[in-house]
Parts: sequence; structure tokens; C-alpha cells
Amino acid sequence: MKSMTVSPTLLRLTICLWLCMLPNLLSAQRRVDGYVVDDKTGERLSYVKFYVRAGHGTLSNFDGDYMLEVMPEDSVIITHIGYKQLRLKAADLPRTVRLQPMNIMLNEIVVHPVDADAVLKKVIRRLKRDHEKHASEMSAYFMRITCWDKFGKELIEAFTDAFSAVNINRLSINSGIKNMDEAKDERHMEIKSTNVHQILEGGPMTFESRSWALRKVPLNDYKSVKELYDISAYRMTGDDAQPLYRIEMKFKGEWPEVKASKKASSASQSGGFFSALYGDISQSRSKNHPPLLEGTLYVRQEDYALMRFDGKVMNQLMKVEGQIDTLNLNLHIQYEHNRGFTEVSHIAAEGNHPKLQFHALLFNLHTEVESKLGKIVGGNLLNAVQEAGYDSELWKQYDIIRRTEEEEKIAFGRKDEGDTPPLPDAIRND
Repeated sequence: MKSMTVSPTLLRLTICLWLCMLPNLLSAQRRVDGYVVDDKTGERLSYVKFYVRAGHGTLSNFDGDYMLEVMPEDSVIITHIGYKQLRLKAADLPRTVRLQPMNIMLNEIVVHPVDADAVLKKVIRRLKRDHEKHASEMSAYFMRITCWDKFGKELIEAFTDAFSAVNINRLSINSGIKNMDEAKDERHMEIKSTNVHQILEGGPMTFESRSWALRKVPLNDYKSVKELYDISAYRMTGDDAQPLYRIEMKFKGEWPEVKASKKASSASQSGGFFSALYGDISQSRSKNHPPLLEGTLYVRQEDYALMRFDGKVMNQLMKVEGQIDTLNLNLHIQYEHNRGFTEVSHIAAEGNHPKLQFHALLFNLHTEVESKLGKIVGGNLLNAVQEAGYDSELWKQYDIIRRTEEEEKIAFGRKDEGDTPPLPDAIRND
């Protein structure tokens, strides 16, 4: 048999071609995942921010798990207010990310104790100024809400727009999907009536939010702070972290439990969620014991910028199985100042009631979402999601926050037929 010979010229061209392709092969995008923990306690950390560039980033979920599409040469900045920032090459991201907490300096060992009153006055002044100047600023967010009750579990995910200065308001849906587990029937979807998304308009200071109008919110005016809360303040420091004030605001005395359960009247039902929530019950019950928010502020020392809030709402009124009842819920908010004002970076809420539990999350995408005119969310989130429809390109374009194990079961346990396309492979987790 005659042997085949390769010319030196062809061999050189082949080698050059492979050398040109090698960088692309080595830098191919890949998916990394893992979880985040407190380096001292080992406790998993929820809602830790992973940032690569505008429009490319994610959060760890409620269980502390994260997932991110990266190139090996990408630089990933990992932040959680109250912890030291971590910057790593994507290729070096470990499966277990450990964040070191900042040190807390107690007033007794600080030469100049923190003047909590003076700090709070400056924080309030800055927040009011930021909203006055930037009330018309909007951002694009990814939203995920999970509810479960005796009938089963349900999940809504959506790309949204919202006014974002100081607190979220006037939310609109660009694209969304809804799912239920096999046990759930659409007739019993709690998202249809509870409107959990309105909790995401909250915070230590709120503007233009009807759903938060009756709540006692600590920073809306300084007088309320002094009358309702015991205040303690500390300094927080870290080797390379920005110094912070940690300000704890705890309600004075015991907050009485409110038994507000009552069937919604036909007038309330016809008037929708707001008339049910703020009708007879809000006037007779919550006027004396309105929902109240307490918690901890993290404030940047150099300019009194609000960076994070962890709090609890007591006596939150909510419609559960056709009745108005009360529950306590936890609220976590992280803020950013990249555009020159206080803006919601992400907000998470968790509620627990004997008949209803829920997790709600809103995450800033740091980019403009190109889509048709969004559907304004009024009294019914489910209707807005259905009217907005499904845009598959949005779901392919962005990193989606990794679902918890329970959320995965809802998302892929059963998909609605007819009104919602199957979830794309781009948002399935390996």
C-alpha cells in the first residue's frame, strides 16, 4: 500500500489553526455551582451577591446555593454586607465559598461612642433626598415567589421593571411563568389572592406604596424612631472592608398579638385585595395595633449610605384561604449606590402562617430588559403574569438564581398546559 505523506506547508497551517483555536477552547463558558457559608460558624448564607459585569451575576438562594455561567478568566466579586468582600477568578471559584464576617466594635471599647441619633438623622435626610431627586429612576429585576399550603405548592418567576429609588414600587411584568406541583389546583392558587409581591415594596423607609401605608416604618420620620424603638449602635470594621455602622432598632415593650381573622365580605371581594386588606379590619384592628417593622440597619460610615436592612414585620395582615389574618414575616434588603442614589439591589421576604408559607425574592439585573410594554401589577400578580406572556429570549439571556430543592420540585413536577410553554433548558439546573 502506498503511504500518504503530508506536505510541510499543510502541516504548518494545521498547527497554526489549532493554536488559533486553542484560546477559545480553553476559555469556553462553563457553569459553576456550590454554596456560601459564614467562615466562622459554618452557617449557610442566603442572598449573597455574585457580580461579574452588568447584566451578568446572581445571588445565592434561600439555602445558600449558587450557580453561575462564567468564562475561566472572568473576575467574580462576591459581596454580602457585614462580611469582607471576596474577589476571585472564575476558574478558582471553590464549591464552598467562605465569607469572613466583619468585626463589631462595642461602644465600651471605642474612644468615641457612636451617636445613634445623629447617624439616623443623617441617614433619613439622605434617603429623602435620594428619593426626591431620583423617584423616576427604574431598574429591571428578576422575581421569584414560592407559596405552599394544604393544597400544594406554587411558583411564579418573572422579569420585571420597577421604580427602584429607596424602595420598590409600581412593579410591572415583562415576561413570566407559573407552575404548580401535582397536588395543586389553579382554583386554590394563593398567589392569586394574597399578592405576596406587595411585601417587596417594603423597607425601613417607603414611598408611594399603598400596601405599606398603614405599617409603622422606622425611618419615615425621626419622631417615630424615638417614640417606638430602643436603639443601639456599633461600629463594624474589616481588613479591607468599608467601615459600617450597625444600628439595631427594637420595638419598645411587647407588641400585642392581633386576632384579625375574618371572612372577606362580598363588598371586599368585589373591591379586590386592597379593600379586603384595608377595609373594616384595617380600620378597627390595625389602627390600634398596625403592622410594625423592626430590625437592623447597616450604614456606610463615610457618607451615611444605607447598605443593608434585616428586619421583621409583626402583625402583617394578609388574605389566607379567603380570610384576613395576621402573620410575622422576615425581610432582607440590600442596597447599592452605583447610579448615585440609594437603590434596591435585592429584597427577600419569608412568611410563615399555619395555613400558608412563602418565599419572595426580587433581584436587580443591572441592565435594561428589552421587551414589550410590561403589565402593571395591580391587585393580582397572577393576572399580570398571564397577560404579559412568555419571552423565551429573556430566559436564555440572564443568569437565573439557582432554585432550592423544593422550588425545583414545583418547577419540574408539573407544568401547566396551554398557557405556559415548557421551561427552557437554559434555566434547568444540573
